[in-house]
Amino acid sequence: MRTNILEALGNSLLSVEKPARYVGGEYAIIRKPEDTRFRIALSFPDLYEIGMSNYSIRILYSMLNALEDVACERIFVPAPDFEELLNRKKLPLFSLENASPVRDFDILAFTVGYELSATSILSVLDMGGVPLRRVDRGPGDPIVVAGGSALTNPAPFSNFLDAVFIGEAEQVWSELIERLRDAKSKGAGRRELLELVHQHPNIWYPGKSEKTSRAVWQGFGCNPFFQKFPLPGMSAVQDHGVVEIMRGCPNGCRFCHAGVVYRPHREKDIDIIMEEAEHLFHKYGYREITLSSLSTGDYSQLQSLVDRLTARFSDRQVSFSLPSLRVNSFTLPILNRISEVRKSGLTFAVETPELAGQLSINKEVPAERIIEILNAAKKFGWRSAKFYFMIGLPQDSESTPQAIIDYLEEIRKKTGVRIHLTVNTFIPKPHTPFQRSYQLSEEKALNTIHSIRNGLNRKLYKFGYHSPFASILEGLISRGGERVGGIIEKAYYAGARLDAWEEYLDRDLWRKILQEESWDPISEVSRPRSADEVLPWDSIDMGVRKSYLEAEYRRAEKGELTDPCKQLCRHNCGACDDEKGIDLAHPALKDKPENKVQPGENTRKFKRFLFSFTKEGPSRFLSHKNLVSVFQRLFTRQEIPVQYTQGFNPKPKLEFAHPLSLGVSSYHEVAMIFLEESFEPREFSRLCNTSMPEGMRISSGTFFDFPQGVKSVMSYYHGSDYELKVRRNFAETHAREIENLFSPHLDTPLEKEEYIVFRFFYPDGKADVKGINRLLRSSFTDNLEEFKLTRIKTYFRSEHPDSVPVSLPGSSSGP
Repeated sequence: MRTNILEALGNSLLSVEKPARYVGGEYAIIRKPEDTRFRIALSFPDLYEIGMSNYSIRILYSMLNALEDVACERIFVPAPDFEELLNRKKLPLFSLENASPVRDFDILAFTVGYELSATSILSVLDMGGVPLRRVDRGPGDPIVVAGGSALTNPAPFSNFLDAVFIGEAEQVWSELIERLRDAKSKGAGRRELLELVHQHPNIWYPGKSEKTSRAVWQGFGCNPFFQKFPLPGMSAVQDHGVVEIMRGCPNGCRFCHAGVVYRPHREKDIDIIMEEAEHLFHKYGYREITLSSLSTGDYSQLQSLVDRLTARFSDRQVSFSLPSLRVNSFTLPILNRISEVRKSGLTFAVETPELAGQLSINKEVPAERIIEILNAAKKFGWRSAKFYFMIGLPQDSESTPQAIIDYLEEIRKKTGVRIHLTVNTFIPKPHTPFQRSYQLSEEKALNTIHSIRNGLNRKLYKFGYHSPFASILEGLISRGGERVGGIIEKAYYAGARLDAWEEYLDRDLWRKILQEESWDPISEVSRPRSADEVLPWDSIDMGVRKSYLEAEYRRAEKGELTDPCKQLCRHNCGACDDEKGIDLAHPALKDKPENKVQPGENTRKFKRFLFSFTKEGPSRFLSHKNLVSVFQRLFTRQEIPVQYTQGFNPKPKLEFAHPLSLGVSSYHEVAMIFLEESFEPREFSRLCNTSMPEGMRISSGTFFDFPQGVKSVMSYYHGSDYELKVRRNFAETHAREIENLFSPHLDTPLEKEEYIVFRFFYPDGKADVKGINRLLRSSFTDNLEEFKLTRIKTYFRSEHPDSVPVSLPGSSSGP
């Protein structure tokens, strides 16, 4: 099926933005046969570059593909231009591994982290040929299951989802899939399989009579997680490695939904984290790794961990970032250590500026402490910082906007750093102490935002804010009941797509849908809920007692702090019991000595090394920027001894002779690196070819001295032989136009049964175009699938301008 669908799309992929989103073929892709016994389509309902950044999908993909006779393949949401192309071609949405239509899988599983992914879920269903409504599905349709932090109130999705998994998927999800696989092998059909799904205690479904409990994986810190997940060819939004060092958070911020979803907090031991970091370096070539958690600074062994990581990896040009650091967890030694290789940003999620508000949300962030941190950070080279605030919190007042301005001005004047400010509207979330609170209206939110922006000197601050209208929609889905599902469906059919993206969110469309309702959705989302009101999410047991949430709300009203969770705490929230509880990392008795660069390492001698490679199949849709990243990570994970640039962000010295435009295949690309002169050229090819994306392969390589006066491989480029393969009917109709484009360099065309093949030499600098493919696309925009362009051979200028051009020794002219 993969070949058929991709062939049907062909060069028409060049008509859409970022075609690499849709072709797969990445390094480390797991492709099992299409006749595997049990098949799961796994979707993060957003664009490829967002979904490939998501940590949950990495866990699920690795975990499910590790099961015997189970195949897991990825599905992402098509951008509007690709959706239009699929509709025009009458093709269904398909997986990246085998290009299998969504409807051909046994299960379609969504992991949902954001409520505004609602219409994107419907897009995947509809474009994949699966009925939107669960009641309309039959024996030939997949079971549609979803999980994730955005579904702790599943009511608005009840029309669309057959089942919702509540909690953490590790272990219990694998066990469920194995039971389903075995049942299918014994002849169970869709109805029987769905009954098995509904029997699971962590599964919610419409009409279920008892509460659904949350799954908690107490084995989080016991064993390393070695991800087996494709490395994105095109850049993902979060394009770095991730090690989850702690799950959950001890702090109990009263507005925080994730703090409830992942209680109790659990830590990994340092040795396990070191193993995972080594895996990301050696298997994937990541040189930027995030130490992830809801509150990284609260990891109990953070200083020892940073020391160990820096000692082992700094000489390998690997840097680590520490997001979610609270001001009370910043220390100067940590700040100094993480800045040794490259500096990540400094971010402060203050939320609210006044002490009364900070006590109310259970999060103290004194300006004096931030000033102290920033003045220390300046000594290590930091010159800017990001600040996040929320408006509309329960204890906010009319003075809050001015308090935010005063708070920031004090910091700026006493530190001199440039401040990047982002303001978000507070959204009361289910299962939190503020779940019944009022949500600020769009009009009031905008007035508050404008008041803050107008009170700051725009030359001194970079200001941004999250759309208050988007926050209203998020609140509607977050706290709405079943009837909100009808609004989502109407919006989808009216054209709503990718609402999580500012550029795609159609406010007028949504406003029209909301105004057409017989009830008032906007007022419903904004109003406070009474203490005795039944909530749409009361059927979900997140493990935190309702009485505890009510007590925390009363403490918020009084401005009383609650101590962080600890192993012997007396909060009695309900998250800990005999089977699950807080798990802290064990202190390192003695830091282990780490491997250091041997003496004389910095005196190694490097020489120019030219190598040629192919770029075909899925790889031809990688941009030049993507290609640079592919090689940088390739050299890192294979530990190719290349020379790095100097400065803030060291990278391998890499140069290409003549980068191709998007969509052009090549049998003979040429690039140059500086390689340690003692390294064996054949070893370079062998190592690289064991871990390249599909369609790329090193053909040859050699140490090479440029002629005198030549400073770069690009300036040494002379031209290339190309092959233009055109469908016979199109070629015959447009023969004169093709000849005019490339004359006088065109050879006599070769006629084949279905195609006519034109071969020509195209010199560097010919015509006022930046690439032949761009010329073809501009000439034959509506007929892109009629031709395929391939570079056959690359030539360099010889030492003497009048002599014959030369090609790289050992190069091939293709198949």
